[in-house]
Amino acid sequence: MGRLSPREREVLWLIRIGRSYGQVGVILGVTRGTVRTFVERAYRKLGIVSRREIPPIPPGPRV
Repeated sequence: MGRLSPREREVLWLIRIGRSYGQVGVILGVTRGTVRTFVERAYRKLGIVSRREIPPIPPGPRV
């Protein structure tokens, strides 16, 4: 997981605990589209296709 940026880790952690893209956007102060971009990039880096496959991730620095 070292390949993920700190923001990607933070976003994936929030998604993994059940937050929606909209909720993540509000928490982090970004748009839903930006959240989607972070998720897509992180999924590609990890070789996964769904939130069920997100490995355990410690909370991000701002959470």
